[in-house]
Amino acid sequence: MDRHLFQVLVVLTLSGLAFGSCKSQQMESNNGTLAGNLGLLEGNCMPGPGRPPCEPAPISGTIYITKPSERYQADLLIRKVDVSEDGLFSVKLEPGKYSVFVQDGDQITCTITNCPDQCYCLLVEIVDTKVTNQDVTINHATW
Repeated sequence: MDRHLFQVLVVLTLSGLAFGSCKSQQMESNNGTLAGNLGLLEGNCMPGPGRPPCEPAPISGTIYITKPSERYQADLLIRKVDVSEDGLFSVKLEPGKYSVFVQDGDQITCTITNCPDQCYCLLVEIVDTKVTNQDVTINHATW
């Protein structure tokens, strides 16, 4: 009898682990992706005849993803993403709206503010299983 009870407990435990693993994979598979390039604009970008437009140069750095916010607040941080030297970044996120900030020297800054009904720093919306492309540019250029 004890052996039978032990076998039942083992089967139930393994079933629970398998179900939990599948549930975790299913939830992660519903995540969307935020992808883009981190770049730096610098130098004289004043438009003029015969001048090519300024293009951001890819840089390494750190992107901070928070709940929607007007300014960076550490208590709203969802993810911190290190960006490689080629400037490319990609991060899986649950569906929803987020603000994106960037490390610029010793400050965490907002590069663009969106104000549809309330102002938010670089507001992005992540959708189930989709890739949302959003480049982030630090602007040190002269205009």
